[in-house]
Amino acid sequence: MTKEKKETFRYLLAIPCWCESKRLGKFLTELCDLLACEEFRVRVIVVDDGSGSEEAEKTKGIVNYYREKYPFLMDPLLLSKNRGKGGAIYAGWDLWAGEEWLGFVDADGATPAREVIRMLKAIEEAERSGVKIDGWLASRVKMLGRDVQRTILRHVIGRVYATLSSIITGISVYDSQCGCKFYRAEIVRSIREDLVEERFGFDIELIVLLKHAGANLVEFPVDWHDISGSKVHLVWDSIRMFLTLVKLARKLKRDRSLPH
Repeated sequence: MTKEKKETFRYLLAIPCWCESKRLGKFLTELCDLLACEEFRVRVIVVDDGSGSEEAEKTKGIVNYYREKYPFLMDPLLLSKNRGKGGAIYAGWDLWAGEEWLGFVDADGATPAREVIRMLKAIEEAERSGVKIDGWLASRVKMLGRDVQRTILRHVIGRVYATLSSIITGISVYDSQCGCKFYRAEIVRSIREDLVEERFGFDIELIVLLKHAGANLVEFPVDWHDISGSKVHLVWDSIRMFLTLVKLARKLKRDRSLPH
């Protein structure tokens, strides 16, 4: 009797959700339909970030409905308490089972499913070409024919934050906050214990610590459409993200002063 060969996956893709049951179904079916047509070997985990029992049950029902058709879609991870977007993503990534890449994409579909596929194709092409890239960051920049539909206010706040990030951390990234990224698992896991930010400031902490670990990161222009119903509060979350930058700068300064 021969044992059934267990499928191995190359990517672990987390989809963080907080009260996203109204938007998750549309994006999930588009993403899974496209992934089913490709051979990327992506394992997808939907993480409900402590949305409450009623919302969590809705999310569970949506995911379980699609799991019957898409075996690469895992049981949803339902967090009992809200940890923040970064915390939800890290909870999903902590289910790592040997995948080479860890990624995430927002559940609202602002980064369309077709762009996730395009990023995966770019990663595969780079790998085949022998180009060593450790992280791919989706970027809302209007170049290479990309279609970015974003309010002026969000664009201005994004540019201010990017400038402050560059000044405070010494790391220049055009768009650290776009909700789709893929990182080489081995280097993320090497700094996992140092990742403490779990809310919207987690992106810049992860990027900065990866750069200090020697990671080669590239920004990848994508189509992006502003979706109504965003959970981001432009004022308060911007303040929190700025405070994250200050804490991160202090941490980096302290680490540099320690004897090696």
